[in-house]
Amino acid sequence: MRIYPGGLNEGDPLEVGDPAGIGKPLVNKGGGFWSEKAKRANPVEEFPEWVTREIENPADEGGRNSQCIKIGPTILRCGASLERLEEIFRDMHPGLEGDKFEGDEIDALVKQSANYAKTGQTKAESVEVIRRRMLYKGARSALPQVLAQPRRVPPPLKISPYEQYKLFLQTLFAPSDILWIGEKFWSGKKFEWTRSFRPVSEWLSIRDTKRNFICPNVFKPGSISRTDENVLIRRYLVVESDKLSRGEVMSVFAWLQSHHRLEPRALIDTGGKSLHAWFDWPGGLPADWKAVLNGYQCDGSMTGASQPCRLPGVTRKETGKLQALLLVG
Repeated sequence: MRIYPGGLNEGDPLEVGDPAGIGKPLVNKGGGFWSEKAKRANPVEEFPEWVTREIENPADEGGRNSQCIKIGPTILRCGASLERLEEIFRDMHPGLEGDKFEGDEIDALVKQSANYAKTGQTKAESVEVIRRRMLYKGARSALPQVLAQPRRVPPPLKISPYEQYKLFLQTLFAPSDILWIGEKFWSGKKFEWTRSFRPVSEWLSIRDTKRNFICPNVFKPGSISRTDENVLIRRYLVVESDKLSRGEVMSVFAWLQSHHRLEPRALIDTGGKSLHAWFDWPGGLPADWKAVLNGYQCDGSMTGASQPCRLPGVTRKETGKLQALLLVG
């Protein structure tokens, strides 16, 4: 499947990963790619449940600053660095990404949080932070060229919702892959939530699932919590944008294929205002891809290994519209 018809000859790719050789990439047991240095600096995060809910439900412009100041000090007291707090705030509010990484509103919120937390932390720029700023700026500077010619959104496949659901799972996953399919906060010991982890062969037998979300990666057998450490294999990178029009984000999808050499596997209408493009996981550092996606005004939080996204072939509860499969291959 090709979103971009021009192939790979439309310009030099913007390389993402570890071009300067900063930390040898390695594959952990969860299938993610991390530098040794980054892995040491980013232990598994454990935030209070109320903080996690705030992160996953960013406030609108009117309550944005208050929300960040509410959760920022707690995140720092849990052991996160100032750089990690900045990353969380930028994921929550990508619209605040400006041409500068310093002196903007998010930087001010990080400093205020540090003052309230009283942890004595000072912000020092690492080589990784500098590299990601460059990746972000490179993507941001290319965006006007990318958006110059919005692209057409293809129509849904002319098959039943169940056939869309079935085709999607059969094409992208193996029968034995353990997938999470559920609702956004279904994760934990509650029986209905534990039944959100099943092999593909079992999910295919359910003809009328009303669950709206799927995780694009494969989980370890016996998992009951949708967490990064329970991910066995990273399979896909899902890209979406709530900032761009559908035609504009189609252009971004095409650019990611032609200039970043991402391989598209599926395109989904979410039943709302956005589209989800599924690409084969490209390797490299997730934080690098997050910087790139933020630069293209896409949702950088989708690089999370256990991040949920829309499942095709089911009706979206908020709108009553089908989450439709547009392309797969």
